[in-house]
Formats: sequence, C-alpha cells, structure tokens
Amino acid sequence: MSEIYFAGGCFWGTEHFFKQIKGVINTETGFANGSDDIKNPTYEQVSRLSRQTPRWLLPLANSTIQMGKTTKTDTLVIQMSRIALIGPESVGKSTLAGQLGSRYNKPVVDEYARTYVEALDRPYTYNDVEIIMQQQMDEFDRFSDAFFDTDMIITKVWFDVVYGRHPALLDLWMAKHKMDFYLLLQPDIKWESQAVRENGNNRRQLYETYRREIEQTGIPYAEINGIGVSRLENAIAVLENRLTPIKARKG
Repeated sequence: MSEIYFAGGCFWGTEHFFKQIKGVINTETGFANGSDDIKNPTYEQVSRLSRQTPRWLLPLANSTIQMGKTTKTDTLVIQMSRIALIGPESVGKSTLAGQLGSRYNKPVVDEYARTYVEALDRPYTYNDVEIIMQQQMDEFDRFSDAFFDTDMIITKVWFDVVYGRHPALLDLWMAKHKMDFYLLLQPDIKWESQAVRENGNNRRQLYETYRREIEQTGIPYAEINGIGVSRLENAIAVLENRLTPIKARKG
C-alpha cells in the first residue's frame, strides 16, 4: 500500500476521477501549501496565498497547514509521460521495460527493430532502417504515456555507425518530438549473443555515444546499473524520486 500526494486545481473534481481508477482504495482532499503562521486555513486564505505567491515557490507537501491525506493505491502512480529505456545491446532493456510496465500499469512499446530484422531472410539495408524509423515515429504519436523499449537516438546512432549518415528527416523529427525522461542502462550485464545482435565488442563506446546524444537534447536522464533484481530496484528508486535524476546538459 502506498500513500501519494497529488496537486490539483479542484478538490472534488480531482477526487472524483481518482476514485474511478482501479486499485484506489480511498481518497481524501486537503490543503498542502502555505505559511507556518497559518495552522488551520480556510479555503479563501489558501486561494489568496496561491494568487500572491508564484506556484514554483509553493511547497508541495510537508507544510504546517497540510490537512488530510491523499490518494492511496497499491502502487505508486507515475505521472503521464513517455519514458524511454536506452543503452547498447544486451543490457536488459526489454526485461526492465516489461517489469516497469507491470509495476506502474503502463503500456510498454516493444522494440520494433528486433521484430523487423528477425523476420528478414536477408541482411537488412538502409531502407529497412528507414522503415523501422517510420514505425518508431508512428508509435511515439500513438503512445503518450508508456515505457519505450528503445528510442530514436538508438536509431540515429545505428544509421551513423553502419552507414555513416542518417536521413535529414530524422533530425527534424527529433527536434520536435521529445521523450520526457530517459533510463540509460549501463553495459554491466554479461553479453549474450543472439542472431540479430552485432555490437558486442563496443558496448561501452556506444553507451558513451548515447549519453552524449541524450545530453544534447537537454532531457533529464538517470544511469541504471545493477545485476538481477538490483537493476529493477535502482530504476524504481529513480522513478520514485529516491535518487536524483541527472539534468542533461544541452550543447
């Protein structure tokens, strides 16, 4: 059982919608911002304070005037967002994405490249990677709240490593379509050879390339390591804010 604090503009409207979510046991509303001098504020006092103080200065919780409790569920609810798992081959992206999707009741967008290449009866070509790229674009538009078992950064690096170039369309698309958060998986898991895998000897180099690409976007990310269950625990710790994500440096 978890107890979570949410901020909402309308007490009773927000409460009504949370009550309809599967797994919610109980909801209670109350104030959660203000001054230490106000012990039992009225609705009018809180409204006036909120108008006078910029929202980014108001504490979300643990305030003296905090009243009541909030939504209680059996799992933590992660806000609507696109979270991409990224890293070189054989670092457990698919496994971790599935585990996180189950824990947080979010869809998981599978890695289309693997499915596509496995179905080929010939070596893949530049045109094949373009088809994979287009599918990834379509999936991004289709899912606004999901864990993605790959990202367009991987596709861009794939183009560049194998062909020394990538479509100009890819740069234009990536400039306008952003993930909300990245989990960058370290290559600390033993390499497992598979027919569609081809970069067992340069995983560390690719890892550093992916990190540079993420940092150029300015999107926050966290590096995830660990073997077995500790890998999942580390990812959960990041998503539940027990560890501090890295703010990517743009440029």
